Amino acid sequence: AERDQAALEQAAVLEKRELEFEEAKSKLQIQEQSLRRREALCTEREQELKQQASRARLEAQASRQVDQSKARQASISSTSEPAGVAGAIASSILQDMEIGERSQVTLTDLGLSQISGL
Repeated sequence: AERDQAALEQAAVLEKRELEFEEAKSKLQIQEQSLRRREALCTEREQELKQQASRARLEAQASRQVDQSKARQASISSTSEPAGVAGAIASSILQDMEIGERSQVTLTDLGLSQISGL
């Protein structure tokens, strides 16, 4: 009878431990699912941030290209605009030469003889 009682008590203790083990296992599974969801959200956020960074790089590159283009245009326009009366006269003579109304005008006459490549 004592043996049976001891065996029953031991079985009850084992059953209690098994229930505690199952509860702990269940809690761990819930935590694991939660961590997987967080990991998925972090991965998704990481992709979004990478896309934003890529777009920002492309926008910065496009902005630099626009700025460089504007700077080139400003440089060209500032160097191509004639200065004062002499520039206006030279411009007029060049236009006359282009349309064929002025002949026998030399680069020296226009003050352009010192420019290399002409």
